[in-house]
Amino acid sequence: MVNESLPNKDTLQAVADSAAEHLGKIATIVQTAVVDIAKELGEWFSDVMAARETPSEPKREAAES
Repeated sequence: MVNESLPNKDTLQAVADSAAEHLGKIATIVQTAVVDIAKELGEWFSDVMAARETPSEPKREAAES
């Protein structure tokens, strides 16, 4: 009976190892995606703020003249 359970234990261990490896890779992919998305949103926000400031500058110059 002990000999019959050993292959099952080995198989279960191999499946657990494989699952852990794949989940680790998936977590790395998700982490990288979140970082990239945060960077892109930050750059987009900066672009929007710069665009909002650009049109108001000529108005200020015109008002000062």
